[in-house]
Amino acid sequence: MGDRNRQTSRGYSSDGSQGGDSEEYLSKENRMATGDDGRRTPECLTEENQYRRLFESSPVALWREDFSEVKRRLNAILPEARSDIRGYLQKRPGLVHELATLVRIVDVNRATLRLYRAESKSALVQALPHVFTEGSWEVFIEELATIAADGTHFSARTEQRALNGEPFNVELRWSVFEEGHTAEAQSHGEPGESGRAAPERYACLYVSAIDITEQVHTRRRLERSEAFYRALLRSSPLPITSFDLEGNVVTWNDAAEQKFGWSFDEVYGNPLPIIPEDQSEAFGDELVQLRWGQQINGKEVVRVTKRGENVDMLLSASPIRDDAGEFIGFLGVLEDITERKRKEERISALLRQKELVLRESRHRVKNNMELTRALLALQAAEQDEPARSALEEAGGRIRSMMILYDRLYRLEYPDELPLNEFVPPLVAEIAELAGGAKTIETSVDVADIVVRGQVVAPLGLILNELIVNSCKHGFVGRDRGTIQVSITADGGEHGNSSWVTLRYEDDGVGLPDSVRFDEYPAEGDSTLGLRLIWEFVEQLAGTSRREDGPATSIVIGFPP
Repeated sequence: MGDRNRQTSRGYSSDGSQGGDSEEYLSKENRMATGDDGRRTPECLTEENQYRRLFESSPVALWREDFSEVKRRLNAILPEARSDIRGYLQKRPGLVHELATLVRIVDVNRATLRLYRAESKSALVQALPHVFTEGSWEVFIEELATIAADGTHFSARTEQRALNGEPFNVELRWSVFEEGHTAEAQSHGEPGESGRAAPERYACLYVSAIDITEQVHTRRRLERSEAFYRALLRSSPLPITSFDLEGNVVTWNDAAEQKFGWSFDEVYGNPLPIIPEDQSEAFGDELVQLRWGQQINGKEVVRVTKRGENVDMLLSASPIRDDAGEFIGFLGVLEDITERKRKEERISALLRQKELVLRESRHRVKNNMELTRALLALQAAEQDEPARSALEEAGGRIRSMMILYDRLYRLEYPDELPLNEFVPPLVAEIAELAGGAKTIETSVDVADIVVRGQVVAPLGLILNELIVNSCKHGFVGRDRGTIQVSITADGGEHGNSSWVTLRYEDDGVGLPDSVRFDEYPAEGDSTLGLRLIWEFVEQLAGTSRREDGPATSIVIGFPP
């Protein structure tokens, strides 16, 4: 745009004719007489000093400028520019530079020096070409257009540079000082052409420059934040809505448009349209909850589309507060769970079918086991000893398996079983059936231990064999007996905190000395029941031993 070395940040001349010795020029201006006889009166001096001090001590950067020559040139080119002076100047950057050289700097205050990081007024005037920016030229053209239109006030925001090169933003404002200049223009100035203002009207312009750098930076940060927020709303795959305290829609993102069918223009400022009639009461309860400052997390709701289709959705909502903590609205995020609900319904139907199959299977298994036990009982009735006893023992084991099977089926979580809920009733029921006419007292103490489902079946069968053995062989010749069962997780002699210890005792005649539990029993030295106990302990990856004493005392350890 031409030689910028002749331009200032506001397009001021710095040549010798108008600004080469700016401080001398400013001194001349200050020495101008203000009295009627050309001499300063004490009153004038006092008033002038007051205004001078106000000018110099102002915290706002102030300039005094003379645009009379600029106005004179503009009046001359207006006929050629016709009605578009702004476009005319934008196409002629050389002319804009020329007009800039016609501006005179009359005075600047100390705040201006601080703003531009200048040590003196002359230093500021000489360095002004270096603070000029492209934005300053655009603003200067706007100033020229205002003056060409006989405007008396102007304001604009632009970016400039201090003398140290640091950029800053300012808000420029100027107004024409009318007092004195109006009369002077009428008596001495050249009349404007076609009714345009005389050039002398613009001989005294007062300019203020307010540093708004922090405001501009804050506004840009807010704009970036708002842009990110808008992009976030647009990009969200979930419908997001917000509405004010009256229930009128404020936010309605792209996902909401796609899901429900209403555009933003259709819903903005109107009540939320997605609430079905039969859900209005529930929606009112949700608003009450939000007004009390509570959040809604993952609530299943029904919403309606523009086509009238109900959609199962998951609602998360919270109240919106301003910086003062006051409620200004509500935010809602919705997730379509229609497909999930369909899958859940299919799974529920399959589970119901599975439950029916398991119930039928359980019923048939119990019937088959009962039939087998009955057949063994009938067969035993026709046999002599020892076949009868063998058949009766087999039938007893089947009956115990039926009890165990029934209790396992009733458990809610078969993969992990609490022993203190499973063992006590099992021991009592087996003792009652195995004791027959005898009175068997049981004492069961089981710690709160949870074991794997695979542990329960062999453990139950071990207890069955021990109890049956006590009732059959331990209480011979007696009509009553006592059985004690304890299960702990302290590890006992194993010293393993993750080891479960089962201790079984009765007050019967005790076991033969030849019966051992620390190794697999020999074929001829043990009964089938003892061998089964050993096999079940092996399944548990456990250990077993017999404690010395007149009565039966057996300790079995296994991992849970």
